[in-house]
Amino acid sequence: MGKTGYSVIKTKEERNYRDYVYWTFNEKLVSSRMKEVFHLIKEEDSSFTQTELARLLHVRQQRISDYLDGRTLAPYAVLINFADWSGEDIYYLLGKTDISRVRERRHRELVELEKEHKRINEKK
Repeated sequence: MGKTGYSVIKTKEERNYRDYVYWTFNEKLVSSRMKEVFHLIKEEDSSFTQTELARLLHVRQQRISDYLDGRTLAPYAVLINFADWSGEDIYYLLGKTDISRVRERRHRELVELEKEHKRINEKK
């Protein structure tokens, strides 16, 4: 192992294989995570639509539907824009981590609402 704690890659083939494994992902997982994030955001703003998302990402609405339903894999540029727009970690969308920033933010908001509700009830 090198000083960083990672094993030293000695050959070009080892580096290419490592990069291939790292960047290979499950297409269905990507679409299901995009759909999950879209619905979490839609819970916050029920009037938000796929058409509005398409406008924000500069693609047709049918493409958004295809991406969220898993019929087509979103190109990297769209995934990056979606991650930037939603505040989600691109690694979560690609399945490299199971920690969702949007889900954590939503959970914190619900916990804060619950605390506020308890404070209001205690005052009564």
